[in-house]
This record gives sequence, structure tokens and C-alpha cells, in this order.
Amino acid sequence: MPEKLKDTEILEIRSLLKILKKPSSGGIRINKTLRSLVVLVCLRHRIEISDLIGPCRKRRLVKARIDFSHIAFRQRSWNKTIIARTLNRNYSTVIHHLKKQPSEKADAIEQTYCA
Repeated sequence: MPEKLKDTEILEIRSLLKILKKPSSGGIRINKTLRSLVVLVCLRHRIEISDLIGPCRKRRLVKARIDFSHIAFRQRSWNKTIIARTLNRNYSTVIHHLKKQPSEKADAIEQTYCA
């Protein structure tokens, strides 16, 4: 069964959607939480959160996980263990993801996230 979102999380997702629709985010700040990064990656890759943290190894899902790992690690807010727990993966999987090249979408996601 899908996870229920809180009202504050729904509002945060709506604000993220508004930011994603604009070409430049201006002075709007995004709450830099790991959950908001998960939502941004899922929105940009057009997948569900359950797919991102699920066991499926389809190429598009793995690319989304690679992008998430790169962005979260570049921000230096989270270490590899926390990233692995968020993705329901092993620590070594995140290390492997960080050795891979992120997609072009990763820069756009990171610009939106850091705005």
C-alpha cells in the first residue's frame, strides 16, 4: 500500500511542481530535505517514489537512483550510508552509483534543488 503523505508534504510537493514548471526559480527557496530531493528526482524522471526505493532494476529506475545519489552526495549534507538507507540499498551500491556518470537531468534537478 502506498505511503500516506502529510499535509505539509503535499504542500511542499505542490510548491516543487510550481518551481519545476518555471524555467528559472528566481528567489524561491526549497526546503533542503532528503525527502524533497526524492520527490524532485521522481518528478523529473517521471517515476513513483515506490519505484525509486523498490527492488526493480530497470534502466530508467537505476538512472534515477544514480542521479539521486550524485546530487545527495554533492550537497555534502548526507553520507553514503544515509543515501543507501533512503534508497533501500546497500552501502556498496551507492558507491557503485557514484562511480557512474549521472544523466543530463541531474544538473537540472540540482539547480532546482539548490535554488
